[in-house]
Amino acid sequence: MKKSILILFATFIYVGISCQDKDINKMLNANQGITTPFINFPDGILDKKPVTNYPSLGIVVSTGSAWGQSIIDNSNNWNTAFGWGPHSGLYESKLSNPTVNGYVLSSTTTGVRTWIPNGSGGSMVYPPAGIPISTGSAWGTSIVNNSTNWNTAFSWGPHAGLYRSSTWVPTWTDVTGKPIFALVSTTGLFTDLLSKPTTVAGYGITNAMTTTHPANVITSTNITNWNTSFGWGNHAGLYRPITWVPSWTDVTAKPTLFPPTSHTHDYNSDITNKPPEKDLMEALGQLDYFLLNGKTTAEINAFVIPAGKGAIAFDATLGVYKVYKNGIWAIIITSD
Repeated sequence: MKKSILILFATFIYVGISCQDKDINKMLNANQGITTPFINFPDGILDKKPVTNYPSLGIVVSTGSAWGQSIIDNSNNWNTAFGWGPHSGLYESKLSNPTVNGYVLSSTTTGVRTWIPNGSGGSMVYPPAGIPISTGSAWGTSIVNNSTNWNTAFSWGPHAGLYRSSTWVPTWTDVTGKPIFALVSTTGLFTDLLSKPTTVAGYGITNAMTTTHPANVITSTNITNWNTSFGWGNHAGLYRPITWVPSWTDVTAKPTLFPPTSHTHDYNSDITNKPPEKDLMEALGQLDYFLLNGKTTAEINAFVIPAGKGAIAFDATLGVYKVYKNGIWAIIITSD
């Protein structure tokens, strides 16, 4: 009876182990991409159950032969980003860098950027030499960089207590080593002054008038008279200049008859309003002879005689008299 029970128990164990082997083999042969190590039990039987070896915290990553570094589980953020919707068409295409230098990014059309050649100008405006000062809209006058001197002055240390205030003035008692002053310096009396000068120049006065000056004779009466004449006003335009001489037309109340009186006048300087040409021609007709100035042949040929007029001239080059008629000069008298 006992033997039958032992055989039955052994059969149960074998069948159980066989079934377990099949389940384990199915688990191990599944397409999981994972190689699972085995455990050796003391009795030498190979147990194919997987070892519990979990990957790091997060979303699992496999290297193909082991667990890799897991990804941080930001699935909530990814879901939020997914909720923003597709971004297709919202952004411009990626703009690659230009193949050469000298280009700047420009936008000539709304929403479109392109590389364009760098134009002239646009250079940096530097402030004047020194420590720059800004006015808020431009560069002001820079401070001279005396930082080396400032550092030297700083190395001298604080000056507190070394100097008196700029408003301090010593009293007479503060002054030491005072000299002995002459009497005039303490009394202030002119009579105590020695070697006093005796002239205006000796006193150093340059704007005083001495008794030898010509204006010293001006009296109060003279000044009163001058003020009176000044009160008569400006005489400009009230009198004719000393060089003025009236013409015949300037004379008023001229007499109609002049008693004859023997006298002479200079024709050029004394006589004004000389008679017109008609009267002059009549006067020439009374002459006993007519004087002609000699001219060269070239000068005579250069004369411009009015149309229809005649003329007579003495040609000093040829020594003859010439008459102008019908547009030519004709010799009328020779010197032979």
